Amino acid sequence: EITNHEDTKRLICGFLSLLKSCPPSAINLRRNLVKVFHVILSLKIVVGEEIEVAGRDYLIQYVPQLLLDDLRFYNGPAPYSDVRASYFNVLLAFLGEVHHMLTKEEMGLIIKSFLPVVYDSSLPVEVHDAICFLLVEFEKRRQESVDFFPAQILLEMLQAFNMRLKVFVKSDLPFIREKLKESETFFDCEDYCCTDFSYYHHLRNPSSNFISDFKKATNKKSIDESKNSFTIQSCKDLIEIIFQGAYEIAKQCGRRQQGDLNYIQPFSDFLKYSVQAMGVYSIPSKSYISPDVTLKKHHELLRLAAEIVSFFLILFLSGNRIH
Repeated sequence: EITNHEDTKRLICGFLSLLKSCPPSAINLRRNLVKVFHVILSLKIVVGEEIEVAGRDYLIQYVPQLLLDDLRFYNGPAPYSDVRASYFNVLLAFLGEVHHMLTKEEMGLIIKSFLPVVYDSSLPVEVHDAICFLLVEFEKRRQESVDFFPAQILLEMLQAFNMRLKVFVKSDLPFIREKLKESETFFDCEDYCCTDFSYYHHLRNPSSNFISDFKKATNKKSIDESKNSFTIQSCKDLIEIIFQGAYEIAKQCGRRQQGDLNYIQPFSDFLKYSVQAMGVYSIPSKSYISPDVTLKKHHELLRLAAEIVSFFLILFLSGNRIH
């Protein structure tokens, strides 16, 4: 039981020191550090009869130290990737809770750190979804004040969204269609569950874009487990949040006095890939679900895409400010 703030501070500093110095090859140690990270977030200091949540509050000041390069970027297949995905899940849960408390500089640092991860196919679709959701929350928060994100950051965010849409259109969607041709029930499997504290413990589906691993599978167990690594609904959630992100960017750009020609190609790419990506909404998430269930969401995204296009048509063709 921790009874003072100093003990909490020492625990967090010790955790950060171990996290920074722990080599990627030390899988078990890294897995245990993810456990510690998870515990720290819910840590409470007991002071007399009062209970004060402290771990999360203390961690806010250490956000830069949590954005470790060797955990953000690909460093090998499972079990490396599983520990990395577990870390992302805990980190994103933490940032999602405290995003309203972050400074402009901290948000900018997080955005720069996470944008390359949005289209990192070694991570799960759910991680991409969570990152995009956090970016959208940042966009919404910035719109509440008069100080907007710099145009360059918005441009880089849009380009990252486009890269993920491109990967989805070129790789994920063809894979979904291929597997459904082989078996209509391919994506009907139950969620994988693992008793060990790992990525599986936090997210519904194990590994990410597991397509290459699936093709290399040499035994039935590997193939069966890989079925649980990718769901159609996860893909739909990802496409939806990317659309929302692009819409928020369009609104911010629309508030500027004149159009930036640097946005023409990125929004052209967004239109191209987004239309193709919406093809996933014609596919039921499970074989026993009627296509009509997803039809409403498909229409909503079409309307959102039309609004995004209208923002930029007005902005670039008329040169007038959008209200």
